[in-house]
Amino acid sequence: MNIKYDLNVDPKKGESQYNDYDLEKNRIVPARYVPALLESYRGNIFIEALPPPRMKDDICNEYFKPLLTYDESKIPYMARYEKLLNIKSIRNLRLPLPFCYDLETEFNSALVASYSCRELMEDQNTNLECHVGGKNMVQHSILAGNPAASSTGYFSLLGISGSGKSSMIQMLLSRYPQVIVHELGPNHREIQVVYLVVNCTANSSFHALYCAMGHALDLALKNINGRCEREIEKQRSISKKAAQVERFIEQYKIGAIILDEVQELSFDTTRENSFNSLLTLVNNTKVALISVGTEEAYDKMYSSLRLCRRGGNNICAHSYCNFRNGKIDRNDFNERYFRTLLSLVFKYQWFDKRVEVSDDIVDAFYDATRGIIDQIIYLYIWVSVEYLSDTYADKKPVVDGDFIRKVAKKHCAKVKKYIDELDLFMRGGGIVGFEEIRAESEAKIDEMIRKAKNEVVTKQLVDNEDIFEDNMVTLNVVTRELTSSALFDYTLEEIAVAFKKVMGKKDSNSRELREILKLVVEQINRTRKKADNIEKKDTGAMKAGVVFTREMGLNFLGLSEEDKDAC
Repeated sequence: MNIKYDLNVDPKKGESQYNDYDLEKNRIVPARYVPALLESYRGNIFIEALPPPRMKDDICNEYFKPLLTYDESKIPYMARYEKLLNIKSIRNLRLPLPFCYDLETEFNSALVASYSCRELMEDQNTNLECHVGGKNMVQHSILAGNPAASSTGYFSLLGISGSGKSSMIQMLLSRYPQVIVHELGPNHREIQVVYLVVNCTANSSFHALYCAMGHALDLALKNINGRCEREIEKQRSISKKAAQVERFIEQYKIGAIILDEVQELSFDTTRENSFNSLLTLVNNTKVALISVGTEEAYDKMYSSLRLCRRGGNNICAHSYCNFRNGKIDRNDFNERYFRTLLSLVFKYQWFDKRVEVSDDIVDAFYDATRGIIDQIIYLYIWVSVEYLSDTYADKKPVVDGDFIRKVAKKHCAKVKKYIDELDLFMRGGGIVGFEEIRAESEAKIDEMIRKAKNEVVTKQLVDNEDIFEDNMVTLNVVTRELTSSALFDYTLEEIAVAFKKVMGKKDSNSRELREILKLVVEQINRTRKKADNIEKKDTGAMKAGVVFTREMGLNFLGLSEEDKDAC
């Protein structure tokens, strides 16, 4: 790809060039380029506009999202209805799960593989209409798949319901712009759609799937008129719908298509060729295909070894759960990880007295959840709600293993039935035991490698439990200090991002609170200034405002200007 452009950003290793954007709100951004890690990818604008992969040590921190608004000091003064409202917020807590490292690396590899196997074909005499944000634009190029290149951009994220797949996908995608606009000169603009998330509805056909891809593309491009979806809908046959999707993939340079709840697709024998045609479409365009779903999706999608090979790697989302025996093993690494998860959840309490996580509490939660993160949260909410219920208005219960079992029996009977069925399923092999499909030795080696990757993240969380707990408390204090005064206009997201950067530095955990506050303020202001410079906006008035806010803020924190270089 012989295109000249400036590498206009130089982030630190593993840091995204789009850090100053809230990419969950600003999904369409101008391109920023960083040098590709491999020399062979240098000059490929679609790869060099992607955020570089995170450093291994940073992944665990990035997938950790505490509750910023939690303030333990206010709980004794809250009315019951206020506590109940706050309890619901625990569902916003995000904790790193062992497969997040595998997910991060696989997704980045899939995108890079997709864009490296394609060729930009340009003709200035051909006008291709594009529709972004309701505005008509013209492109003169497509990104076509190289027929000679092998397709490697496949993988699946499969696991039992509630194991954290959707949450981890959301955290993953929050790092990536969905649409990147490349301004490469007069009359030269490229629209790159990095990913599409396509939700599969119950018993949906492949006709509906292709239309859903058009709908997802319209949402990404902010086309409220549904133009892309209509173009696909009017094609009568599956093959013509697939051909239209293929044109959109080439025209909008789509990097990856994520099929969520893929088990809901209808894979009966009369439609077997439809899934085969989907893989053929992917092979023609070299777009990456990521399948996300429950354990039943594996047998549905990969009914033969040939399709299994084409489907790429499988990440088992529930590998951190324990279905191997009927009791907890204190020395098992998964059980240690389970206890760490539970301890982090119990940092947020709305009880009259703080409850420590005992062995009995661990056993009770294990019996009811088998370590499934969604079930842990679900049961913890019920324990907190039951504690505040009218049943215990006169005398509050002791929150121990017996109380938790009582609550689980009362409110989580369906969950218990689900857990029992999973126990039987997993002891029979489940999707963990797909040796009949993956009989080749390479597949077994891949499983061992992925297990080792998961253990890296699991060990990091277990070994650094105290640091995570301390950071949770410190972040809440920092957030409270910086949002309690009108001197600061910082958002919760800005505070959280800056705090992660500050605490990610060497010896950061030994800092005093006042120093952390100062460094967070400095980091936010640097990020804002950097964003203004990169966007080449007129920042004359803004700079004065930043300086004023900084000086007032330092005074508010009891810090002097001389402290600004403290590290």
